[in-house]
Order: sequence, then C-alpha cells, then structure tokens
Amino acid sequence: MNEMAKREEAVIKPPPDEVIDARPTKRFFVRMLVRDIELVPAIIDLIDNSVDGAKRLAAEGGSKRKGRAKKKKTAAGNGTRPTYGIDLSGHHIEIDVDGEHFAIRDDCGGIELDRAMGYAFRFGRPKDFDPIEGEVGQFGVGMKRALFKIGERFEVESTAPKSRFKLCVPVVPWLDDEENWYFPLEHGEGDLKNPRKDLKTRVEVTELLPSVAAEFQEETFLQRLRSRIEFSHQAALDSGMTIKLNGTALRSRPPALLASKSVKPRVVSKRLKANGLAVGMRLYSGFARLQDEGADTDDPDRFSGVSLAGWYVICNGRMLLFADKSRLTGWGLEVADYHPQYRRFRGYVYLNGDSAAMPWNTAKTAIDEDSPIWRAVRKEIVTALREARTAINKLKREVQTAGRQKSPMTDRLQEAKVTPLRELSKSSKLVIPSSRAATRRASDKEVSFEVPADKFDAVASSLGLVQPAAVGKRVFDYYYEREVAD
Repeated sequence: MNEMAKREEAVIKPPPDEVIDARPTKRFFVRMLVRDIELVPAIIDLIDNSVDGAKRLAAEGGSKRKGRAKKKKTAAGNGTRPTYGIDLSGHHIEIDVDGEHFAIRDDCGGIELDRAMGYAFRFGRPKDFDPIEGEVGQFGVGMKRALFKIGERFEVESTAPKSRFKLCVPVVPWLDDEENWYFPLEHGEGDLKNPRKDLKTRVEVTELLPSVAAEFQEETFLQRLRSRIEFSHQAALDSGMTIKLNGTALRSRPPALLASKSVKPRVVSKRLKANGLAVGMRLYSGFARLQDEGADTDDPDRFSGVSLAGWYVICNGRMLLFADKSRLTGWGLEVADYHPQYRRFRGYVYLNGDSAAMPWNTAKTAIDEDSPIWRAVRKEIVTALREARTAINKLKREVQTAGRQKSPMTDRLQEAKVTPLRELSKSSKLVIPSSRAATRRASDKEVSFEVPADKFDAVASSLGLVQPAAVGKRVFDYYYEREVAD
C-alpha cells in the first residue's frame, strides 16, 4: 500500500481515541430541514407524493389506461398534451386544513412496507432506489420536512397491495432522544376487499405549531393554497384526478394562447440530455387576451395589480416558476426589463423525465441555475422572449402611428381564438402579421405638442382613444381631410 493510500485509510478509519463526533443533533437537523421552505410548498410536497402514487399505479397497470404515457392527437395537429398522458380519473386527494389539524387522504395506491422502511421515511434517497420516470419526488426529504414544518405530532396510515402499516410520531419526545433515529410502526399484510378503493394513505398532523395554526385559519392563506394547488397540479387535474380542499373540488386551469390562421404561437419540442439523463421539453410562447385593450401601456402606475404575464416552468407536472419576469428568464439581461406593455405575453415550458435531471432545488421552489438542463432550457426561453418582444414593440409602434382602430396587428389579435395549449400545432416561430404602419417611413414627420389634461381627456373620450399619439394622429387627419385635401 502506497503512502497516499495509507493516509486516506487513516482518515476513513482513525483510531477510536482520535475522532470527533460530527453527527448533527436532531433539533439542528430538523430546524435546518424546515427553514428554507414555506408552508404552502411544504403542503404541495405532500400532494406530490399522492400524485406520484397515482402515476406509479397507472404505470403498473392499475389505472384505466395501462402503459406509459402516450401521445394524443388533437384537432389542431399531433401536439402532445401538456398533461401526464395517462388517465387519473377515479383517483382522489382530499386535504383538510383548520386551526386544529392538517390531514391529507388519497386512494393513489398506498405505500408498501418495504418502500416505507427503505425510502419514504428515511432522510434522503437510497442510492439503490429505482424511481419511476415522471415522478416529482427526488431527494427523499419532502414528506418528512412537511410533517415537521406543520406540527408536533403526526400519523401516517397506509394500505398497499401487499402490506399495510401505521406510524405515529410524537415529535418532541423523538427529538429529545438523540441516539434513536427510528420511527416505530405497526404493520401487517394487505387485506384488500376492494383493491381499487382500499389502496389508500392517510397523513394527519395534530398539535400544530402556533404560527401554523394561526395561518391555517386565515382565508387569504386558504385562497393562496387553493390557487397554488390548482396551478402546480394542473396536469393532474387535467388528467382526471379529483383534488378537494376542505371539501371543495379544485378546478383545472389549462393555460391557453391566442391562435388563428394568421396568429400562431411558437410551439417547439426538444429532447435535452445531460449527465446521461434525458428530459423532454415542450415550449409554448405567445399572447393572451387582455381585458384592458384600451389602457395606456406607457403608464406603469396604472398596473399595480398582480400580473399573469411572464414565464411558467412546469417540471413533471409541478409548477416551478409562476409568471416569472426576472433575470432568471432573460428579462433585464438579454431583453429589456419587464414593462406593462408586455403584459399580454405568456410563455410555458413543460419538462418531463427523470426527476434527478430536473433543474430544481431540494424544496422544488426555485431554479438550480447550475443545472445543464436549465442552461439549455434558458437558451430556448431567451430566443422565444426576444421574438415575442419584437412583435409587441411592432404592435406598439403601429398603434401609436395609425391609432388602435386602424391597427391590423391589433385586429388580428382580436380575431384570434383563446386556444388551450394542447390544441396548438407545432410552429418553429411566433407568427403575427405585421403591416406597413408598424414601420415609420424616412419621409414621415413627427408632430408633438402639449394640451391641458382636461381638454385632452375630453377629446380622447369623444374619439374613443387613449394613446396620446393616436389622439394626435386622429385630430391631424381630421383637419387635413377637411381643410387641406380638398
């Protein structure tokens, strides 16, 4: 054995009297585990487990549609639906939230005893764990972190085809016992009278942490949780799964873009590879219908509410970015900072594949910018964003030059139909018809003057216009046609 090998062995197996106990204390470990995740994402993690269970059951032939995800033809072409591609109808997830307890129940296949003992309740994923493609779970901390985040006592009860178990953990006594990292459980064989209905799991947390109990009783929190579940698990809802929050069924919010014969969103599909893993990417970018078409987009103060414009990134059905308008997706770097004039823009990226290749952090709440998959995705995002920004700027110039009522680009967008993503055909670029009015001719002259605000508002209201440039152009044309042209 050479000298280097001897030194390495001495580090790995030092003499008993030359060691320092570097094991973390339980309280430190748990405190660090829950510190970097908020309450809503923690609950989403538990829902992820249920959805993964339903997808796993479907992959094993336990749902109505057997086999792996299949491409589904639509009326608009051969686009793959931005869902899981499998039938999850008949599966239910019920979530109860109040000031006394939290509970989530599902009929999504249960957890087999060997999976519970070897993975589900271990801190971290074993290296020999065999994941199912398309799952959200990756790091092996989501469920445990969520339970510790919510309260000081939790129970988990599950029935799977071959086994069943019940686990009850009083958190404070468990934390006080530094040497014992085990969770006690009762278990037995599966006893299924109705296999379809009896494959279920119940997770309940009581003795809620005071801050959690207070938040659970706020209607604003419940509204936020409801919206995040609907957006984060839109693919599951759209695949037929029923998810209820406090007895009320949540609804699918399938995203859509404007499309017609003359208006075509960018729709591209690619297979991305990194470190031996492959991820399927489908990108959509285009425009949404605006409720305020006549608003002055040059006045940011008029748009103080929450904007839905921006990029949405969905990994294995889990929403990772929501209406992002930051430098993460190119705003303020490769293109200008976001401005309300871009508020009609929407971009969607769906990534599907091995969870280990997904560009997310351990909490699945932020992008891992060092991910090679993300770097490849971001290039596609920036290309699409530049294209959309160019189209929006042309639209703005056209409206300023010709007025909204004489803008062909605006007319084409108004005529386009709000179309769900699943019905869009592939298109290598964003298509929106431009016009000569969008480009100022070299011989054109710019006319600029100021008038009292009250007089401007009266004239603008009379003409049905908002943009100062459009009002000025209309007034100039009015005078020219009546006093000069003849």
